[in-house]
Amino acid sequence: PLIIYKTIKNNQVIYNLALQTYGVTFNSNQSGVIILFDDGTKMNKPSTKVNVDYSNSGYEYRSFIFLTENDMKILSTKRIKKFRLYIYDKDIEPMYSNKFTKLVKCIMDSK
Repeated sequence: PLIIYKTIKNNQVIYNLALQTYGVTFNSNQSGVIILFDDGTKMNKPSTKVNVDYSNSGYEYRSFIFLTENDMKILSTKRIKKFRLYIYDKDIEPMYSNKFTKLVKCIMDSK
């Protein structure tokens, strides 16, 4: 449900986060992403577009988020508890959240 990307182009580093969850109803042309951390804080991206496709599991909702350096610092120090794409929530298991935080640190440190 969480994939982080690091792109280096012309010595400029760009970070993106892809999120995915499922829903049972169809909603198109929606926006709004919220990431809730286990300490109760949240990262709010209200203008981020939420895309939808149909799959065998129902409606698949996805967002691709541009991350700032500050966003990366937050993701490298806080564990994600859940995220919401428009109105569709996805809980993240604590073990996976710990691994994701470590992955973010590694990606930030990689050249």
